[in-house]
Amino acid sequence: MSGNGKRHPRDQIDRLADAHAEDIITMSDEEFLAELKEDGQDLKRLTAQGRAAISKADAAHDKGKLFALRESYKKMLAEQAVAARRPKVLELSLSEKRRILEFNASRLTLAARHGDNASENDVDGLLEDMIELGVINEEGRTK
Repeated sequence: MSGNGKRHPRDQIDRLADAHAEDIITMSDEEFLAELKEDGQDLKRLTAQGRAAISKADAAHDKGKLFALRESYKKMLAEQAVAARRPKVLELSLSEKRRILEFNASRLTLAARHGDNASENDVDGLLEDMIELGVINEEGRTK
């Protein structure tokens, strides 16, 4: 409504459309078909158009699912590629990793030798550094 108490024509059109939609929704199938025939509609053509619209929507939905599956598959392949490049020593238990660090402690700096309370990420970083420096191989064996 506008501020002067009069109804806006657009509001009246919206209410009319809502009422018409409600009438259609509450009709039985037979009433709906009779109404279409009365209006001179070609039921076969409307049926074909409806089926085509449903098929198109199904195809679009299937394409969306296929796209999502394809993206999921790409992500899985990328994760596998990262895992394949990750040194095997990093897959060991934290206690095994610490054992390797202790065994090679003489080759580490003073700060790295006192890693008893180091997080697993810190331990992994040290092991990766040792691999990069050639102290151990990717299995954690001393070179």
